[in-house]
Parts: sequence; C-alpha cells; structure tokens
Amino acid sequence: MKEISMYIQTTMENCSYEVAFLSDIEESKIQLRLEIETVASIQSRKSTIDETKNEIQKELLKFKWIITGAILVQFAWYLDGVARQETSKIGDMDNISKPIQDALTGANGIIIDDCQIKNLETLWLTKNQSVQKHILGIEIRFTNSETQLKSNLHFIQFDGPMCLPINFDPTKIDELINAKLYLSGFKRLRRIASRFKNMNVNADQYLVVNSYVFHKTRLNGFDTNQILKTDELNKLCFNTGLTLSSFIKKIKKGKLNLS
Repeated sequence: MKEISMYIQTTMENCSYEVAFLSDIEESKIQLRLEIETVASIQSRKSTIDETKNEIQKELLKFKWIITGAILVQFAWYLDGVARQETSKIGDMDNISKPIQDALTGANGIIIDDCQIKNLETLWLTKNQSVQKHILGIEIRFTNSETQLKSNLHFIQFDGPMCLPINFDPTKIDELINAKLYLSGFKRLRRIASRFKNMNVNADQYLVVNSYVFHKTRLNGFDTNQILKTDELNKLCFNTGLTLSSFIKKIKKGKLNLS
C-alpha cells in the first residue's frame, strides 16, 4: 500500500528530457514542483523514505542524460506553519531535505553523487491554508557541457579507486578510440597537475575541466558492468579488432570519427 501521495511538475530552461542544452548558453536549469502529502525525514520509516525517493526518480528517469559536473541546488519548502513549528510532524530542514537530496543521485537520478552539490540552499515558508498538500520547489542549475548521456555510460577506473565517466558504445571501434583518447588526455592533465602540488597553484581548477572524477564507492546504484578498469577497456578494444596497428592505419587513412 502506498504511503506517499505525490504530484510532480517539471519545467526546464535551456534543456529538455532528451538533451542537456538547447542553445549556446552554457547554463541550464531544472525546476521540480512537488506536492507532497507526507513529508519524509531521515527519521521516517524506510518504506516512507524509499517511496519518496522512488516517486521523484520516476520523473528523473525521463531525462536521457545525467549531470557529471558541479550543481547549485535550492529547496524551497511551503509547509503548514503550525505543523512545522508547534508539532513534531515535520522534521528539521536538514532531516527532511536529505531524502530529497538522495533521490537526485545515482543511476536513476540526475547527478552521479551528492559530492557534486557545490551549494545547497534550503528555506521554508508557510503555505496557503487553501493548499491541502505540502509543496517543495527544487531548482537545479548546472553547466550543460558537464553532462553525459545515460545510455552507454561507463566509468573507467584509472587511478586507484578513481573513476572517469565516459559515454561510449563498447561494440563500436570509433567510440572506443574516442574513449581511449579522452582517458589518455585526462590522465596526462592529471599528471601535469600533480607536479604543482608543492606550488601555491590550484592546478586541478585550470587543467582538469569539464568532468568530475568519482571515487568508486560513490557510484552506488550503477551497474557493476558500467565500471571498467583500464585493462578491461583495453580488452574491449582488442575484442572489437582494435589493435595498435589498426589504430595507426585509421589515423593514416583519416577514418577516425573523433566527435
């Protein structure tokens, strides 16, 4: 039996369910308006928390892409003022916001992990008494170049437990080449950045851009088949006939599609 009654309305600026950007402007925005009968908190029953998360992720599953860079988030709660201040029915702001924050993450969410949240603003206002349910407005702002398609999303484990998100079809040689070149370039930038450790320069800020790397433990909810070690990526290349000699031939013949 359902414990949560929820209605969700989604609006977007400079993005759609299909693509992360609709113009050359780099910033996009997602706004969700949730009408909630029961406000879950971290002290709620697991079934209530899970149902809240599932209802939100049903909407987020409509997005064919996922954000891999930093995001700015605002939670604006419109709550029953008496219930919020004079009873224990509604938890503290951090307690009721945590289940919502968790719903945004993972394979069924809109971001990989909540480590991407650069700023989280939470506020509450007293709702109009004519509105039966509680209202939550969620605003997510992000740089749309820091996104990946959910289809064929992989995480290449290349530096201990660190994983780089890359989108590629493992059955297509050109896409495997793109993945190899992207990984190689990223690793090279990481090596350069490491040389600045003893200097008063934040090298990562200038050299490692357009993508986050994620600790393997932060990839909860993603299929283990999506996480590949570099030798497993090399094996995929070999199995599709991509060898060093064939790679060189493609370069000489100009048959690489490096998009």
